[in-house]
Amino acid sequence: MKESALINLKKYSICISFTCNNPIYYFDGEGRLMGGFVDQRNFRRSFTDQLRQQWSLTKNGERIRCYHVLSQNEREAFFEQMFQMVVSIYQDLFKGEDEKIQITTTETIKSPRVMAINWLEKIVAFDKVAREKDIAAFKSIYRPVSILPPDQYLSLVLQLTEGCAYNRCTFCDFYKDRQFVIKSEAEFRDHIAAVKTFFGRSIKLRKSIFLADANALAMPMDQLLPMFKRINLAFNIAPDRSNINLPVWREKHPIYFNGIYSFIDTFSASQKSDTDFALLRQWNLKRVYIGVETGNVELLHFLRKPGTPELMRETVNTIKAGGVQVGIILLIGVGGKAYFDQHIQDTIQLVDKMNLSKGDLIYLSELVGNLNLEYFQNTAKANIEPLTPTQMKSQTQALKTGFQSLGEKNAPQVSTYNIREFIY
Repeated sequence: MKESALINLKKYSICISFTCNNPIYYFDGEGRLMGGFVDQRNFRRSFTDQLRQQWSLTKNGERIRCYHVLSQNEREAFFEQMFQMVVSIYQDLFKGEDEKIQITTTETIKSPRVMAINWLEKIVAFDKVAREKDIAAFKSIYRPVSILPPDQYLSLVLQLTEGCAYNRCTFCDFYKDRQFVIKSEAEFRDHIAAVKTFFGRSIKLRKSIFLADANALAMPMDQLLPMFKRINLAFNIAPDRSNINLPVWREKHPIYFNGIYSFIDTFSASQKSDTDFALLRQWNLKRVYIGVETGNVELLHFLRKPGTPELMRETVNTIKAGGVQVGIILLIGVGGKAYFDQHIQDTIQLVDKMNLSKGDLIYLSELVGNLNLEYFQNTAKANIEPLTPTQMKSQTQALKTGFQSLGEKNAPQVSTYNIREFIY
């Protein structure tokens, strides 16, 4: 090998960097490439082999995020370059010609060099044939994982349901390719087993459990509780009680998850009481996410979004009363210039009436999507002009400023949510 390399070794992941053009690649516990940093650009790989490139540039004094999904030829060229570099390291280490290879670790590992060779064997074995087999295995277990909240990008997804029970919002096409299906308890049991087999050692890299798809919590409580109990039997979930010595518990359970999370729609949530949510909280439901979108009732109707601002407020407060945190998702740019002021004013008023506090989240998500979506067709018919990038930023800032009235000490976290960055 002509160039020096640095291997950062962990028990469940490995990162390899090279001095030549400074490429960096990182892999999970099964030897799968998860992403990298090459030619000053970030790359992230999905389990279905999509490879997404992200970078930033400055235009007219503004920082702009750029995205590109690699074509098949681009993707294979990327893999070939990575594969050859890793093979070179593996051969040098195996032959003992490793004077230019540095192995570092922040964890207690008895024989880092031996472990590094074992890791590299996994990666080298994960060639194109193995990759295609792995992709097929993932697709046999999952329907497409269409979207997750940003704080759940590293979650372990369990698809208790598939699709969306409503699926008629004009601005959303995440689940248009499938019917709404609820797995039986036996099907869900088999799904969990298949998920655990697929992830193997790499399951340690998953931080929490996300119960998918769009509204898994819509199920009646007598059906939902057995599913929660099964999840708790299948996985170690970190307790959230003051009488537990958490460091000791974690030491005894090296592979664990920080709670269960899920989407819920307003109508389904309104069918549950605070007692129901408190019971789910006992089985480690930590946070639910609701697409509120806007506080303007006319705009909600335009989006064909079920429910009213008042119902959303009541729903959030019921969930909070049950001890479960919430994440509300608001759209930026929805309604274009015609609804610019009303959207800001009514949304701030609605959020102000919600019992949000520290631990809750407010996501501001720029409206993007296929121009063939019914929403864009409707705005064109109504001659509603879309917001410019500058107006998008202005609306985002206006909402953030309005939410400051919630206070600082116990205020929810406000973050942007760019759905173009999602990949699973």
